[in-house]
Amino acid sequence: MDRDERQENRAKKKGKSAASDAAALAKAGVKAAAGDEVGAVIEIVKNPGILLRILKIIAFLLLMVFLSISLLICGIVGTFASIGSAFTSLIEADEWTLDAEYEEYSTKIEKMLKKAYRRCRTSAALTYAFELGAVKSAWEEIDSDADEVEISISFSYEGLFGDDVADDADDDTAAIDGSIIRLMCIYNLYNAAISEEESTAHEFDYYVNITEDDNWDEYLGDVSSDYEEEKFMPTLKGLQSQIRKNSSNMFTAVPAGVTELSPESFSFDGDTAVNATAYYAVTVEDLGISYEGEGEDEKSIQKYSMSVLTYIEYTAEEYLKDNVFCLSDDDYSYALGQAECYALILGKAVGSSVETVEIREILNELRAQGISEDRIALVESALEGVGRFQYSQARRSLTGSDPSDFQVGLYLDCSSFVQWAYWNAGLENDCYTTAYYAGSSMFYAIDPSEKLPGDVFWHQNSQGTRHVVIYAGNIGGQDLYIECTSPGSVMTYGDCYYGNISSYQYCYRYTGFSQ
Repeated sequence: MDRDERQENRAKKKGKSAASDAAALAKAGVKAAAGDEVGAVIEIVKNPGILLRILKIIAFLLLMVFLSISLLICGIVGTFASIGSAFTSLIEADEWTLDAEYEEYSTKIEKMLKKAYRRCRTSAALTYAFELGAVKSAWEEIDSDADEVEISISFSYEGLFGDDVADDADDDTAAIDGSIIRLMCIYNLYNAAISEEESTAHEFDYYVNITEDDNWDEYLGDVSSDYEEEKFMPTLKGLQSQIRKNSSNMFTAVPAGVTELSPESFSFDGDTAVNATAYYAVTVEDLGISYEGEGEDEKSIQKYSMSVLTYIEYTAEEYLKDNVFCLSDDDYSYALGQAECYALILGKAVGSSVETVEIREILNELRAQGISEDRIALVESALEGVGRFQYSQARRSLTGSDPSDFQVGLYLDCSSFVQWAYWNAGLENDCYTTAYYAGSSMFYAIDPSEKLPGDVFWHQNSQGTRHVVIYAGNIGGQDLYIECTSPGSVMTYGDCYYGNISSYQYCYRYTGFSQ
């Protein structure tokens, strides 16, 4: 039988099968119409072709339903997995690489801190604006020989971001970098506690307090290797969220009120009167009597000029530590140590705004000049504090009794900074306030022309305000001074930040120096 005959026979069989199926369906339809459902079913069952087709259709429909349910379940599970992953990334820490990612972190966090700084400054300005009318009225009511009294008032602000946050030249870049790294590490400790993971493999002392005998390159390689094993930093969104929620507590300003700006708060010594606290400094200058008009219209006006400086303190780390993350003192110390380790790897300062390389160069120049090691140790100690502290008398945080038992926080004033520098170098210093230097048995006065690195210069202005600075030696032909004043802890070449050095009446020398 050839191919054409076989195809013809298959077609005849298919035709007969279709005809048989049609006849069976017709019979089943007649019986169903007559109400005989059982008979209709029997007619269909008697024909295997129809039954097979029905079973295939049912199987296909069941398969489609199964596949649809499976896809729906996978979609729901996948959605929840994505949500869970996103939530976990906010709560738990992701690996944080240095270099480019640090720049992303620091730039965005700095913008948030600047915004919080501006808000704090605006709040202080609104307070002054509200009280300005009452202040002017109080001064204009002064009993004066002149016909009228007139006062002009100007306001300025100082803090971590300077007077004008829009001017990058005013920013204390090193202090900002250090604070951002510390914020990251504080949040890191918080994340680690949530995840029940070790916050760090080493305690605070592992990261800091490098002695002169240490090999710096080996140490840096050691902490870099340790970082690669332990790196555990927070997500940017998580830290941003915490800063945003607590932005009103990132900075604190205490503007002078009506009482502090009223005439009763000032006592003129000559033409100038000062009312200064740890939070603000107000200076009033007597401009004398001037005359306006002519003849009968002539009148005399007593004029004063008032300048108000408000210090805006950076309180972010302290507030987050105590009130948001609730870190223990030990964990906080670990965070500071970890921050210094990361700062080293990033090439930032080790708790100071002075680069490590520059510190080494200064110390080497002093050694070349034959300066004793105990004096060099003090200068190194003071350099390590540059940029590390913010200025505040009210919040000065040096506690303890001697070099073997002391702790220090973020805030120092001029005298506690000098005392900290001595204690940090292992040297006794009982001068907790500026006035103590005049009567301390640990210091004696010398002629300023005899100054050597480590000696202390003492200043008092006409209003009785005192200040002390550390002389760090002649470096590159310029005298170097280290001090803590309203911008924070700073170093200046050629002159002091606070007042010309020629106005410093005394120079005191530590009795324990070998020369």
